[in-house]
Amino acid sequence: MYCPEGHVPGTRTSVRVITNSATLAPDLLAYLERAPRKDPPDSLPITAYILVGTEESFTGYAIEEIEVPVPDVDDGPGWVTGHEPEPEYEPKSVASVVVVGKTPDIKVIVAGLELSQKALAVDEKERDAKKEAAEKAREA
Repeated sequence: MYCPEGHVPGTRTSVRVITNSATLAPDLLAYLERAPRKDPPDSLPITAYILVGTEESFTGYAIEEIEVPVPDVDDGPGWVTGHEPEPEYEPKSVASVVVVGKTPDIKVIVAGLELSQKALAVDEKERDAKKEAAEKAREA
């Protein structure tokens, strides 16, 4: 199992690729931009699953909305007591890219990653616009 990670080129959108191909993993790692991280991410917005060597052929991607805890400015004492309040949650979009085949073309994988990144960016803009509109409505 090979799991290269990086960013979609020209963006700060993190990607993890999970594949069984020893030859495809370095090519995808070369495609992704590498960036040092100060802190590990809570989750990666895009995960690509690439299965090489099957007779079956399939390509697709999906965007879905999940709920993640809202980051708390006051992290508290740094330990868990079991009496912490339930955190607030906010929606976040994530993407999955799936490519299965005898010898998947890297162009198809790259297209799936780039389409996913664009869809995530659109979702984020829409979510920000809705949040801004809701705040203006509360102020009025």
